[in-house]
Amino acid sequence: MKKLILFITLLIFNSIYIYADNNDINMTKSIFSKLILEKAPKGVCSEPFYQQCFNVTNGDCIKYMSIVFEICYKAAEQNTTISDSSTLIEFGNYGNRIGVCAGVSYEAIMRQAGKINEKCLSQSKNQ
Repeated sequence: MKKLILFITLLIFNSIYIYADNNDINMTKSIFSKLILEKAPKGVCSEPFYQQCFNVTNGDCIKYMSIVFEICYKAAEQNTTISDSSTLIEFGNYGNRIGVCAGVSYEAIMRQAGKINEKCLSQSKNQ
């Protein structure tokens, strides 16, 4: 579970900083939401960890991950003051909250559906 949350958090931070650096512009809330809602689910599901730990197709992973990212984004949005004048650090912290929520939620859904394999169940228990 910790590995799952850490990976999502790093993915979000990296996406934010890479985007800002490559485009040499300030992050905006609309760009951030696009990264979270469109790119993050695909990026997370393309990682070997997800392919090894959860018994779902890449398409199903993206489908469920998109759902949890959207729910978590909307929940975080109600409790934040992020605006277009926010710093990259503020966007990163906001993304961290969304990523933790998405990681916990996705694992809970996969557990309930019996889609998590034994290897990852034993890793979760040891951490």
